[in-house]
Amino acid sequence: MTLSAHNKKMHGERPYLRVGILGCSDIARRRFLPAIQKARNARLSGVASRDPEKAKRFCALTDCETTDYETLLASKKVDLIYIPLPNHLHEVWVMRALEQGKHVICEKPMALSVGAIERMTQSAAQKGLLLYENIMYLHHPLHQAVRNMIAAGTIGRVTGLRTSFGFMHSATDGFRMRTDQGGGAFFDQARYPLSAALFFLAGSKYRFKGEAFFRNGLNVAMNASALTDCNETFSFSIGFEQPYECWYEIVGEKGKLKVDRAYTTPADMVSVVQVSTDRGETAVTVPAADHFVLMIERVCDVILQGEGYHELYGAARRLALLGDQVWESCEGIQLAPHEKVCP
Repeated sequence: MTLSAHNKKMHGERPYLRVGILGCSDIARRRFLPAIQKARNARLSGVASRDPEKAKRFCALTDCETTDYETLLASKKVDLIYIPLPNHLHEVWVMRALEQGKHVICEKPMALSVGAIERMTQSAAQKGLLLYENIMYLHHPLHQAVRNMIAAGTIGRVTGLRTSFGFMHSATDGFRMRTDQGGGAFFDQARYPLSAALFFLAGSKYRFKGEAFFRNGLNVAMNASALTDCNETFSFSIGFEQPYECWYEIVGEKGKLKVDRAYTTPADMVSVVQVSTDRGETAVTVPAADHFVLMIERVCDVILQGEGYHELYGAARRLALLGDQVWESCEGIQLAPHEKVCP
């Protein structure tokens, strides 16, 4: 599907899409809003919130319209909707956006089950609309640079991937700390290491074993490992109750590559790939980039070109299936409440 002449807007000689934000979340305010103001092929058209005053504050530095959810979805001034709502609301509002003929970027996880993602991607495909799960970090050139180094034989055949992503969440940290809203470490963090495995490893089948840790009913951490059908090892840890860490390490027969700040690279940070081989240690730098800007531009390019939709549907399905496989393989371990932990 390509946009009609009525919907395709021009900025000078460049086409662009009109974007609406459904919900004034923290990630929308901190990352998406600044990014869309820099994107070459997108313009912010409207913001919707259940709280009109919150929407006005959100748009204080822009000239976009503020409205309610239903009005934004029905607006003829919007081509693409960004949905950063709590996880349990993703499916219903993605489906409503698609019903109104809107393309959608949905924050990860796109939904809380494989079945829901199947319904959502099937609806998008039937309507000729793009639905993208926002795995934004993969748009940073850092990760393609790492993959290029692997292809060049820098570390030989890849034999494994190790990665960890964790930080400290407060007990009042919104929906992430509520099981009834799709909270917990698995839904909040697992998409990162799992998408890295799909991006870097050759295997298509995984045999997992792991542990999921719960405190007061909430999943607060997970450790898992797997062997792929290409004889690669994969291990990851995620968690809500630890100091910040965010890295991956790719191991090969001749060396290894390690990246810090891998999933949350600041837009102004020059990234470094640490290369370790039998020849010694070196560091390869990758210029700073804003992966949110690059994600928005890539999604808008796909929509404006009218091709590549099914590749993105398939990526969301594969990631959800891998996540289900991990979850089913984990042994549940109940942790004591904090007040009962030994000093």
